[in-house]
Amino acid sequence: MEKGVPQVSNVPDQDMEKPGRRGRQTYYAALSLGTNMAAAFAVFGGLGYWMDRGRGRGPFWTVCGLLFAMAFCMYEVWKLVRRLDEEERAKKRKSERDEPRSPA
Repeated sequence: MEKGVPQVSNVPDQDMEKPGRRGRQTYYAALSLGTNMAAAFAVFGGLGYWMDRGRGRGPFWTVCGLLFAMAFCMYEVWKLVRRLDEEERAKKRKSERDEPRSPA
């Protein structure tokens, strides 16, 4: 084997990301977030509406349900951003660790 010639292996690297994988993960995360938001507004808004109909006090519980749904949605967005940020940091640490260092 010659020095300085990179070796090519037929064994695929397990850590190597497949093309398009990141795009699919982002798509599924956005789809999940949208579904969770729609469900939160439907469930909590509907529950508030149901409580208002039973008590006859105006839209108080409906507004409370919608505010609770908004808080839930903000929490879900925060979780998603935190997860994506951690994945990005891990990817950056891995690339910094894998790149060869030049002697100073």
